[in-house]
Amino acid sequence: IATWFSANALPHLVECVSLAAENGNSFAAGVLKNLRRNSPTSLSIAFRQIRTGAELSMEECMAMEFRIVSRMLVGHDFYEGIRAAVIDKDRNPQWKPVSLDAINPADIDGYFAPLGEKELTIP
Repeated sequence: IATWFSANALPHLVECVSLAAENGNSFAAGVLKNLRRNSPTSLSIAFRQIRTGAELSMEECMAMEFRIVSRMLVGHDFYEGIRAAVIDKDRNPQWKPVSLDAINPADIDGYFAPLGEKELTIP
């Protein structure tokens, strides 16, 4: 587990977990199922957020979280996840993009960019 989650890139983490699952590791199979079920965009953001947040102060982490949430609320996948789980209950979300391979790093960067005058200020 430590090896998987110490990967320096999300595709590498998925590859390591996938290999373990193919070799009969049932825990890895469950992790892989969860990774494949979730939004590639959200996975990419969360992976970067965890890595980045480890080096930030609490105030900086809260500002980062606010930036991410502010942008997720105007994106596709947040509402698609709600639709699939709560509204239609079909459990078949149509993520955009559909895979980690289709993720544009610049799009992920956008979630972390400063918000200008809308930036969170903590007294």
